[in-house]
Amino acid sequence: MPNEMAVTNQLTIAAREVPNADLLTASAIYYEAPGGTSASTGYLVGQACQGTTCNFELSVGEETFQTSVMLEPLFGLVIAAESAGRLDPVLTNADGITLLRRRPGNATEHTHYGAWMENAGFIVAVDGAFVLPREEGGAITIPGRAAAAGGECEPGLPTADAAWKGLMVGTFQSGDEADDILQGQAELTFSSNRIEAVFSGIRNIDNPRAEDNRIADISFQGVETTHSGTYGTVLSDSRIAGAFYGDGRTETAGTFEKDNIVGAFGAKRVQMTMNGGG
Repeated sequence: MPNEMAVTNQLTIAAREVPNADLLTASAIYYEAPGGTSASTGYLVGQACQGTTCNFELSVGEETFQTSVMLEPLFGLVIAAESAGRLDPVLTNADGITLLRRRPGNATEHTHYGAWMENAGFIVAVDGAFVLPREEGGAITIPGRAAAAGGECEPGLPTADAAWKGLMVGTFQSGDEADDILQGQAELTFSSNRIEAVFSGIRNIDNPRAEDNRIADISFQGVETTHSGTYGTVLSDSRIAGAFYGDGRTETAGTFEKDNIVGAFGAKRVQMTMNGGG
């Protein structure tokens, strides 16, 4: 498994291998810089990500750094000897998706929370740092967090209305609770070539006794889809990007940023109560 202290910052949870993985979705990177929390430039929707690599630019003081998040072959998601002993199941939701935690192996490595379905995976990386090399030598290390999702994309769109249910995991982009883990349900529906996504029942599982433990639902309506099997929208204060995975688009996964939360989600196809899917 690649060292996270390399030019490429691997978002890794170590689970299973999907050899035909061909698509990566990544959120912006939220990081602590002089003056407060900043967000990297670049985003998936036709900008930062091409295939299985996402490129970002981060400004720290007067310096600018480029870094990449890659899928090898899918966040390096293979069971490795050095990772297997650091995987803990967190919960399994009603749709059979098991959320895992991968503990860090060194002081700068992130803790990863994520899950694998049959054809796609999704993660959020917290409590770690990104190592940014300088051209003249040396590097700086900045605390930060991000989310990613990817897998074997299924081109095209459903031929009729469709729905998927699963879970989301995320964290706060900034503030005192940044790096706390948020977990909730994910429900996505497809109709008239648009996606609606709703993330509900969100709770801060790192602070279960807090009075404000329950987080308001997050939703996206009218998200545009493409015939390449992806969907996404970028607004001034929020964004979402995802894709359909598996034969028959049996799964969907992606990332979202809204209401000071950065997160990732995965969901499995379920039967519509009316007007079945295709």
